[in-house]
Amino acid sequence: MRTHVPYLLAVASTVVTRRVDERLYGHDLTVRQYGLLAQLSAEPELAMAELARQLGIARQPVHQLVNELVAGGGMCADVQAPTTGHAGWRSPTPPAIC
Repeated sequence: MRTHVPYLLAVASTVVTRRVDERLYGHDLTVRQYGLLAQLSAEPELAMAELARQLGIARQPVHQLVNELVAGGGMCADVQAPTTGHAGWRSPTPPAIC
């Protein structure tokens, strides 16, 4: 029986995501949240649309992730974010303590 590469990649991705989620659990972060924080740490002035593009997801889930992080205290909200279109990241290293 021959196993196809796409299937193996999907299984590997699932296993890696679960393991990373387990390690991030103690920090109250998901893989996506951590990825967003890491990207904003590298490029804090990214607009939401560019951040979504770089993460490979739509803008709405990026807004949702940012809102979750702000509500949980893992990210500081910037009052100018709605007018500038920027994510409002105000800390040099994730996670920020507000």
